Amino acid sequence: MHTFPEYLFCKNGRWELHALSNSIGQMGTYTIDGNQLITVHDGADRLTGKYTITWHAAENYLELDDGKLVFRLRYRTEAKC
Repeated sequence: MHTFPEYLFCKNGRWELHALSNSIGQMGTYTIDGNQLITVHDGADRLTGKYTITWHAAENYLELDDGKLVFRLRYRTEAKC
């Protein structure tokens, strides 16, 4: 069985990556402007990302595409943050 990392996008504008047990998690802030998701990493480098958001209702997942990588995130309503 493969375990995938868990990305959380909290209502307060924070995101968190709950990584696999042998790696360090990440976190930062995000904003949404139309169908664009802009993330800022809390690390010293303050890396940013800009993703186009697409909701796929038939399969119940959110797709984030930055032109290089595509993330497909399953949507859950229960909050952990």
